[in-house]
Amino acid sequence: MPINPFRLTPPPAFFVGREAEKNEFKRLLELTIGGNQRNMAVIGDRGIGKSALLEEFAVMAREKNCVVVRLSLHEGVKSLGYLSLAILDAMQTQLRLISFKESAKSKVLGFLRGVDVKYQGLELSLKRPDLPSTPELSLQQDLQGLWTQLNEAGVPALILEIDEAERLEQIEGALSFLRNTFQELQAKDC
Repeated sequence: MPINPFRLTPPPAFFVGREAEKNEFKRLLELTIGGNQRNMAVIGDRGIGKSALLEEFAVMAREKNCVVVRLSLHEGVKSLGYLSLAILDAMQTQLRLISFKESAKSKVLGFLRGVDVKYQGLELSLKRPDLPSTPELSLQQDLQGLWTQLNEAGVPALILEIDEAERLEQIEGALSFLRNTFQELQAKDC
């Protein structure tokens, strides 16, 4: 069966030649966890391994107990409002998955406690923020609310990976909007 290089399922069997990028991500991740939020762009032609590299970064971040949210922009995201909703939806979807896994884990641990096994686990209780009619105006506030919940749960950082990010260039003001939003969050220790 021929291997399709544009599909990440299954992930590549070998990951070579990206040590510089991995080291830079590791450095930026450590800075972010330390409270000095950093951003990184991975750019290049189709098929050179950007998505595979993002997946490798996600593995590295999860090893540090960070939450990783992957957003793949699609052609329907054409305004700052839709971009805000796409970001919040991706985050909520990932956080629900984590919450579900933690809930399932707590049920198993409850059973194991009956046989005298002890474990200290993390329990997440996350609520979806109410979205106003102009979501782009409150994205920063909604993300700040999510971060407060994650911080209380002991999550050191949230990594937002935006795949197909070239679509951001088609949304007027998107890059400065995102930069300003995340700089504002950094100023508030998120």
